[in-house]
Amino acid sequence: MCNQSVKIALKAEPEENKENQALLRYLSDILYIPISHIIIQTGETSKQKLISIKGLPYDTIIRRITNAI
Repeated sequence: MCNQSVKIALKAEPEENKENQALLRYLSDILYIPISHIIIQTGETSKQKLISIKGLPYDTIIRRITNAI
């Protein structure tokens, strides 16, 4: 298990789960995986979230996130 922290700023409103959906769409786009492979483990109502990503090796996730920012 790897512990890596990434700060992502979103323009979506935090109401009605819009911010979470925007985050999932963003990660899906930059990682080239379906939204269903990204799970918010904790923090659905918080600014800090723990995300699980299925189907990609850790080094691929880090490379794609790094390339996107």
